Amino acid sequence: TFMNIVAEVLLKNRSSSTDSETERIAILKEALFREVAARIGRGLSSDDKVVFATLLARLFAEDEGIGSSDVNTVEDFVKNFSVFGDDFPWQGRGLNELLQVTLEELGPTVPLLLCSAPGHDVSGRVEAMARDLKKDLSSVAMGSAEGYET
Repeated sequence: TFMNIVAEVLLKNRSSSTDSETERIAILKEALFREVAARIGRGLSSDDKVVFATLLARLFAEDEGIGSSDVNTVEDFVKNFSVFGDDFPWQGRGLNELLQVTLEELGPTVPLLLCSAPGHDVSGRVEAMARDLKKDLSSVAMGSAEGYET
């Protein structure tokens, strides 16, 4: 939930080297936007990521004009989102951060749902991670005949 994201951002940014309230709010605001993008971005289609990025940039920069003008080049489009910097997690945390996602974002009430394109089954990666961590794993296949006993 959103409140879990807020709680994690506050916990991770508990100590700060600044005494300025304005700077502290700016640090927390950026951390919150990064965490929201990292958690939500991975579950969106490409078209939805563009809309999400536009709305997030508008909120962050407090500028309703972002994304509302005609864009002629890719460079012009990317400039709209420069408010976040080059390392912003637009794609979300994916399989490269699967261990981090599993340890920090999942729990008894927050399951992991993986959807993959035909021919790209990632369940082996998940099973290997569970083995390495010596954790029990319950796997359910939906929409695939191979997951059903006949």
